Amino acid sequence: MQSLLLVSAILGAATVLSAATFKSTDRIIPLVQDGGGSKTSVTVLNLSSETALFELSFRPKKGFLENWELQFNAPDMKVTGSAVSGSVAPGASVTIETTGTAKDLTRGYAVVNCFNNKLLAAVARVESANGTLTITAASELDTRFMLPIESSADVKTEIVWVSESPYAEADCSFRDSAGKVVASDRFSFGTGDLLAQVTFSVADRYPDLKAFRGVMECKVTFPNAGMYDELTFSALAIRRKGSEPASAIATVSASDWQ
Repeated sequence: MQSLLLVSAILGAATVLSAATFKSTDRIIPLVQDGGGSKTSVTVLNLSSETALFELSFRPKKGFLENWELQFNAPDMKVTGSAVSGSVAPGASVTIETTGTAKDLTRGYAVVNCFNNKLLAAVARVESANGTLTITAASELDTRFMLPIESSADVKTEIVWVSESPYAEADCSFRDSAGKVVASDRFSFGTGDLLAQVTFSVADRYPDLKAFRGVMECKVTFPNAGMYDELTFSALAIRRKGSEPASAIATVSASDWQ
């Protein structure tokens, strides 16, 4: 585990300083966009004392079930389909950027892998006409977490989930500011459109929550998974208010696994 001070400027606004603690399991960037005036850059930082060999794999909404044709700006790195691999020296960083030249907007996620077990951090910037989202890599397995939710006439919250485990079940409870459960739901991955990446607007999916402020509490289980099945689940919230730049909200995690 290692802490790093990130410095970022968004759309010419005041500089934002934020401290983040990265772990070796923080490998998932839940949201990547490309095309239709949008593009994504991912900066991979080597927090170890030796050179790291890495791969950054961009995956579409359905994960491995479909191809994602992307173009990259990735100098001195190897591009294989929608994956970019290379090396990064100790204390150094490299940036991989999608070109955003496709006509239509597509969404997906990205996974960071290190082949020689060094500690990496990854930070993404998702740029579009509506502003820039700065997203730090999330844990690959978050089994109990909360996300602050706000929904009103001018504030919208979108939820982004990523799981490559077809056995994942997410039980969600929406709690108001007093802690009272006002709505609940269950999502079973691997059924219908619940594949690798799931996105939904809170107000659209739950009309009774169009005027709501509180938290969404999620508990994730894998009831039908086998002993050797890979278990993954990551989450992110995106808050939009009027014409202001959108902001990415990381989970408040309470997973025993972490």
